[in-house]
Amino acid sequence: NMIRLWGGAGVPYAEFFDACDRHGILVWSEFWITGDCDGRGATKDSPVSNPNWPLDHDLFVRCASDVVRKLRNHPSLVLWCGGNEQTPCES
Repeated sequence: NMIRLWGGAGVPYAEFFDACDRHGILVWSEFWITGDCDGRGATKDSPVSNPNWPLDHDLFVRCASDVVRKLRNHPSLVLWCGGNEQTPCES
């Protein structure tokens, strides 16, 4: 079994991952670069995703690095994803 963690929901507490580790539940974790950031792509009537999002790319990279360092030793975490509803910037 696998649980997908939507990136806009934040990072769960360590206890969540500890429980998944103990019970053999796989985790798919997304970063917060999802398509509804900045109000775009949330619904079929929203504007298309902003290709320059996140607007502060350095902040995104620092936050993603912090999350990776925090969670990288959990065997339940089997997939990292930059978001599934957004076109990331070219850099």
